[in-house]
Amino acid sequence: MKNLHTNGCQNPDFIKLCNILKDELDHMANIEGKVAFGLLVEGCNAELYCMDLSYYKTYRLVMISRFCFPSSIHDIHILVNSFRRLDHLQSSLRTVADNLLNEFLNQQDDFDTTPIRTSDNTLISFSSPKR
Repeated sequence: MKNLHTNGCQNPDFIKLCNILKDELDHMANIEGKVAFGLLVEGCNAELYCMDLSYYKTYRLVMISRFCFPSSIHDIHILVNSFRRLDHLQSSLRTVADNLLNEFLNQQDDFDTTPIRTSDNTLISFSSPKR
């Protein structure tokens, strides 16, 4: 097993993406089945991730798909697979958005619909420094 240096990591972009997805889940309202999606692009390769809050303070990250973008004119046929994966992402986002909208519309009119952001349900993430 390879040890990491104290001031570096194997893939800092992946760590940042995970922290952003976690923060997005923390700032969403208390809704069942909330999901955050992320796309990590490195050169011609792309990975599509999905994170949900399966249990209390247990974040589950799943790689949905991995695909490539063409690097030359001779690789243009790769776009078909890329468009299929991105179309799958679009349909997943529509499903999540429809579920959130239906839950919002089914709430009672006298119920306060402002998001509840409690500090006891969040974990501190290691985000980029703020300027």
